Parts: sequence; C-alpha cells; structure tokens
Amino acid sequence: MKILVISSGHFLDDDRIVVKQGFSLAKLGHDVTYCAQDRFPIEHDKVKFLEVNEPYGSMGEHKAKGKSPKPQNRLLKLFKLYKHAKALRPDLIVAHDFETGMLAWLIKKRLKIPYVFDSHEFFQYTVSAKFGRIVSPFMRLVVMNFIKRFARNAEAITAVSPENETFYRRISSVPTRSLFNAPLVEYFPYSEEGNDKITIVHEGNFTLGRGALQIAEALPMVRKNHDFKLLVLGTVANDVKRDFDKLIEKSKKNIDIEMPGRLPWTEFGRVESQGDIGLICMQPTPNNFGGLSNKLYTYMACGLAVLGMKGSQTEMMIDKYRCGIAVDPTDPKAIAEGINYLIEHPEERLDMIRNGRKAIDEELGWHCMEEVMKELYSKVEENIGRSSFNS
Repeated sequence: MKILVISSGHFLDDDRIVVKQGFSLAKLGHDVTYCAQDRFPIEHDKVKFLEVNEPYGSMGEHKAKGKSPKPQNRLLKLFKLYKHAKALRPDLIVAHDFETGMLAWLIKKRLKIPYVFDSHEFFQYTVSAKFGRIVSPFMRLVVMNFIKRFARNAEAITAVSPENETFYRRISSVPTRSLFNAPLVEYFPYSEEGNDKITIVHEGNFTLGRGALQIAEALPMVRKNHDFKLLVLGTVANDVKRDFDKLIEKSKKNIDIEMPGRLPWTEFGRVESQGDIGLICMQPTPNNFGGLSNKLYTYMACGLAVLGMKGSQTEMMIDKYRCGIAVDPTDPKAIAEGINYLIEHPEERLDMIRNGRKAIDEELGWHCMEEVMKELYSKVEENIGRSSFNS
C-alpha cells in the first residue's frame, strides 16, 4: 500500500511520527512518503521525505523567538500538502494534526483518497485555547464539529491515551486504538545502577504548563534534606527563566543542574538512563491530564521511578504498572514530599523501576505498538480493497 504521511505541526525528524510510525509502516511492507517541515537531516532506506517549509523562516525559529507561525504561512503549507497528495495519489493518507485531519477529510471528498487520523492530543481544547478566554468556548464548539466530521470519515483512528481513545469511540464508529508513544527499547538502555548522587530527570523544556515554577520551588525544599543532581533534557523557556532562576537560588547551596542541550534521538536514552527519578508535573488542563506524555514511557524504559500528576491518565498508568507515585503538581510542597519519599525508599524505588521496564518489555514498548499498527492497518488495507472492488 502506498502511504503518504502528512503533518503541518511536526518535523521530518519527529521521533513519534517518522522514526516510529513511518519507519514501522515501511517495515510492515508499505511504500511510505513523509511530508512535513524540515529541521534536521534524516535518512531511511525505505521512507521517502518531502519538505514543506515555512516561507519566512522555519517553525523552529518561530518557537525560539516565542512566536507562532503566521496563520497565512500555515495555510500555505496546507496548500502544499494538498498539492503533494494530488501529485502522488497514494492509496492512503495518514494525518497527524487538527489542520491535516481537516485537509485529509477534504482530500477524501475531492480526490477519493482514504485516510487514517492519528490524534496526539485533545484538539478541542488545545486549538480553541489559542483564541483567548472570551472566544475559546465558541471555538471549542467549532473545533468539535470539525473533529466529528473528519473522525467519522476516517478509515481508522490512533489515539494518544485510553481516555483519548474513549473520546473518539464516542463520536465515531471507525476502528480506534491507543498507540502509546513508547520508545524503541534498543535506544533506551535500562539501568539499575545507582549514582553517588541521586539524579532527578526532567525530559523536555521547562515551561509554565509543565510545572516549571512548581518544580523550581520544590527543589530547594528537597535540597534541605538530600543532595542531588537535576538533569534537564531540554531548556528553560524564556517566559519562566527569570522566575525559575530566582526560585532555584533560594536554596542555601547551589543545586547541581546539568543541561546537555538537544541530543539526537539515538543518544537520548543513553543520557536519560543515568537518572533515578523522572518528573512529570504537567499542570491541570484537559489535554495534560487526559493525554499521556512520551516521557512517561522513556522513564520506564530507562529505569527511573516516575513522579506524576494526581487525577490524570499518568496516575492511572503509574498505578496500573506500579512504576512510581502521583502527587498534586500544583503544590510545590507535595512535589518535594514525593521526591523525598522516592529518595528515602530505595528498595521500593527499585521495585518501581523494575515494574516500569517490565511493562515496556511486555506491553508498552514500540515493538508492542508495531503489533497494534500491523493489526489496524491490515484492517484498513482490507477495507480499502473491498471499497475499491465495490466501486
């Protein structure tokens, strides 16, 4: 089957869409072309790449300056994606964003090309939130209307979490499966080896939505009782850096912080496996609490005990696999107490990290997700063949 993967908001080197899904589809025998924003060089012997760059600077440059790409630029990119679909005439399109979900629906109506929709988040909240508090409720209804339309016309849907899967099953009758953003285990080595100094890991950039200020206020409380190193696989966002640094400085002794900068996806796990405790302190929003961050799975794979958010899908996974503890992410004291507990109970922490890696090996690793994809795309291919025969 000839598959065109399209994305308006992700990059050609995206580890979820290309390195995992795109490469896996090629591994399953499909002819895969991936069309998106270019950022860093990436090659694969079976996957072809087409770039659709922002006309005035890359999306990465926009984000570095704290700005969003201009709406007209994003619309132009969608037009380019449409032209590629029209020229290539694939058997199937896989769409990875709200905009490309709508585009895939339009392509099906005009060009009769079926599509699969991959949902990374709760778009009715994340898209509508961009319009401000006053307009947001109305835009949520508009976005929901579009989601229902392209969800019901897809061949299949892959969801980011069980709650996300339940949402799509409520509004659509097409085959829907959770596709957990778990790592390729060969690149995320498991380690039980302890460090002389406890290493606390935060994967991803420190932002307000990820609890940057709450974590910064919690760490000096932990430092009163324990020595540790903070390993940040990302950067501190410009809008919180000043407050973050001030809170860290409140500690009587400087906190040892290591920030190795952007790493190739092939090296990411090797660095993360040096940690002991992994933090997920996303602040309460429907998307943050209803979805599942990929850092949950990489922490589990690398042998880190997870500290996650109470009342979220993350807590549900932590409880199910007994791989960490959950606390109130809005309360710095609760975060500090959670970290202290994990530091002060090394035997229990070791059980947690063993449980986490076992879950990755047996249920959640990408080798398991490939089986989900194989089953789902076999059904899609069968349905497309039947539709072609009937037409």
